[in-house]
Amino acid sequence: MGKHPNKLKEDAIVESLCDIRFSASSDVPEEVILGWLIDSVPWKGWSMRRLPSSDIPAVIRRSEEQLRFQPSVELRNPDNARIVRIGSNILTLHFTGPYPGWDALRPKLAEAVELLFVRVPSISISRLALRYINAFEESRHKVNSVYELDLAVTIGDRRLDAPLNLNFMEIPTRFHTVMTRIASVEFVKGNLSKNVSAVADIDVFSCSDFSAENASDVMSWMDEAHDLEKDAFFTLLPDKVAQELKEN
Repeated sequence: MGKHPNKLKEDAIVESLCDIRFSASSDVPEEVILGWLIDSVPWKGWSMRRLPSSDIPAVIRRSEEQLRFQPSVELRNPDNARIVRIGSNILTLHFTGPYPGWDALRPKLAEAVELLFVRVPSISISRLALRYINAFEESRHKVNSVYELDLAVTIGDRRLDAPLNLNFMEIPTRFHTVMTRIASVEFVKGNLSKNVSAVADIDVFSCSDFSAENASDVMSWMDEAHDLEKDAFFTLLPDKVAQELKEN
């Protein structure tokens, strides 16, 4: 892994999320799995709402992969900085407040992963993902457009300077795929600050032959995924900017 600053004075991360797709014993009804996870201690007292997929009959959800991994229930903590979405085959954890740093975020992920293995019998993990969405601002991150990131796009002999939406995928390890999406604000939807100048969405997900037998296996994958996230982010950020923004 590359050598990067431990922390920036101004994080560009506006959301970090973890996606765990799983299957349980076919003998356990879907509503029982939902109940086990919703009633778990880390999320006691959080507000709850049903998501649209909860209205789709279970037999239809099971027959369509795109629906099978749709969460049915959303839980939010009191300050809305953390969100948990739960389905019979998926658990996602979203951190939407100021990024607390990996040392603070990792224990919360580990707690949720451990809980999943304890609460759901005969669990099988089919996919993991760790994703960071970064929104750059000129005043905070010294980045005024996508072209002030460490990239250049040419068409023929002309260097492009128009609004850009660029996606590329790398496979740095046997069990990790890194998808990087870089976009000018013209291509981005959502509740972003009007000062945002560019967005970099970095999604690390497991390859098809990955399997995890226990919580430790999952967290080992997550630790490596986090290192790959940092590599991808700091590859985009010019060294001069990274040094200027690093926390002393």
